[in-house]
Order: sequence, then structure tokens, then C-alpha cells
Amino acid sequence: APAEGGAQVAVTATEFEFDLPDTLPAGETTFNFVNAGKQPHELILFGLTEDAPALDKLIQMPEKEASAFFAGEPDTAFAKPGKSQENAFTIELSSGERYAYVCFVEDKKTKKPHAFLGMVGEFTVE
Repeated sequence: APAEGGAQVAVTATEFEFDLPDTLPAGETTFNFVNAGKQPHELILFGLTEDAPALDKLIQMPEKEASAFFAGEPDTAFAKPGKSQENAFTIELSSGERYAYVCFVEDKKTKKPHAFLGMVGEFTVE
């Protein structure tokens, strides 16, 4: 369930992008995940350390190497086409933090992870 009085953020996924603001306010935030696409999608959200490289470089690294730049454990949501995951997860956002989000579901045509097709982004907390 969403946090009492906390913020709600709707994250919409399509091929091959997320609809999510570049900045979010600090505080307890509940993420709702909506798949408006034709393929399954996931939302993997993770905090970034201050020394994390650019996101395009980070997603190319082996997971073990990349995870050194994660601040805490990732939060995840998954939805089949046309479905949603309400109240997928609730986290406390602190001012100045950076978060990255990706979808690593494999594209049916190209066999590449959606992240490599542009389904990746980041936001900062105000």
C-alpha cells in the first residue's frame, strides 16, 4: 500500500522508453508501474553512488562491476503488455540522490535487452 501522505509516481513503459520526470521531490515515494507497450517490461530502479559513471557506460559493464556503483539494493517491478503493478515499491528519496532505471527484458526481434535500445534513464532528487 502507498505510504500515508507520501508521494505517488506513475512510471509508464512503452517500446523502448520510460515516462518518468528528470527530478523528483525528496520524501517517501510510492512507484506505480504501467506497461502501455506491446512487450513485457520491467522497471529496475537503483540509487547511484556519487562516483558512478555515465549511465550508458554503466549498463555496458558486467553486473558484478556495475553493482559497485549501486547505492543499496535495486527495487523492481514487472508488467505484461497492458497491465500494471500498482504500489510496486515505496522508497525514501533524499535530496541530492541520483537514481537510474532500466529494463533488461530481451527484445523479441533484436534479442537485445531493452536497455540497449534506449529503455534507460535517471533522475535526481530535489
